[in-house]
Amino acid sequence: MLPAPYGAADFDHAMRRHSSGGPELHNPPPAGLFYGYGNDILNLIRNYQSAPTTVQANGRLNRAIDAGHTIGEYPVGGATTRCFEIVTRPSNDSLYTAYPSICGEDDGD
Repeated sequence: MLPAPYGAADFDHAMRRHSSGGPELHNPPPAGLFYGYGNDILNLIRNYQSAPTTVQANGRLNRAIDAGHTIGEYPVGGATTRCFEIVTRPSNDSLYTAYPSICGEDDGD
């Protein structure tokens, strides 16, 4: 069970679009690709859900995380990355999406 405010539908969105088992994975994906699926990524998101946020131009809240170990790849050149983004809605801080990113950059999915 996901802790509030991260519901199963929100997590499912991130998995469908940004994991190797995701049925909506684009080729190449619009943002990074997590290695693994399900609990591995869920635990990664849970561990950083209270990280500091910045506000994106669209009003969503962004958490840029350095996990300290390889968690996926970024679509540009397929480079591996240890960084990822958690994007939440400003009204209730509920999960909008999460995806691997290049360390130090925010592309705001």
